[in-house]
Amino acid sequence: MGQLKEATEADNKMLADQLRQPSGEVGVEVGKVMNQTNESMINETINSLQLQMNDVVLEIGHANGRHVPELMTRANGMLYFGLDISELMHREAKFFCTECGLQETTEFVLYSGCLLYTSPSPRDS
Repeated sequence: MGQLKEATEADNKMLADQLRQPSGEVGVEVGKVMNQTNESMINETINSLQLQMNDVVLEIGHANGRHVPELMTRANGMLYFGLDISELMHREAKFFCTECGLQETTEFVLYSGCLLYTSPSPRDS
């Protein structure tokens, strides 16, 4: 059995960068791990929202969006808007929710963390 090596300062910086703004193949894996390790907190948060028909949810930092389909089952007529600074997480969440058939009720926006440019709501079309 191999020994665990101690993380170097460079390893810690790389992990911190990936946790802040996942990118590349490592970022995909980091997104999966974040989703798994945060699952309990995510579920508790969804339960505490007490969502009702036609509610609109705004999430800042949606990561890979694996939790969004469960969120969207909580009430009819909901809309979901997710903002993220990671191009990879934006792409992953949008793809996953489209695969789940949620493209009409979800919108994912890549933003700088400072400025937000809006487009018409899905309800406006």
